[in-house]
Amino acid sequence: MRLHVMGLTIAAAVAVGVVAPWLIPAVFGEAFEASVLPLEILLISQLFWAFGSAQGRSMYAAGWVEGNFWTSLFAAAVSIGLNFALIPRFGILGAAAANATTHALWSVVVTVLN
Repeated sequence: MRLHVMGLTIAAAVAVGVVAPWLIPAVFGEAFEASVLPLEILLISQLFWAFGSAQGRSMYAAGWVEGNFWTSLFAAAVSIGLNFALIPRFGILGAAAANATTHALWSVVVTVLN
């Protein structure tokens, strides 16, 4: 199941990443052209989330609800800290980077604990 989720997520992320530089300005106007890079960073974040979410669900299936709670609490703390650190200096790019970093770290922790 995890490979199917990852395959679909990768395909969707690549497709959106390829068309976004042309589609976003065409649909929403040139004023939204700056949103393409944050979107592409968030697409990378989705890859980590897709992998980690499959691991997190297997924690639930194994009856280890506490593990999922603690990894989620860890992710929330990392996210809040990174957002406070990155958003004031880098704005929306900082928010996207904080999100991607949080998902990457959470995915690694969930995988190691699983």
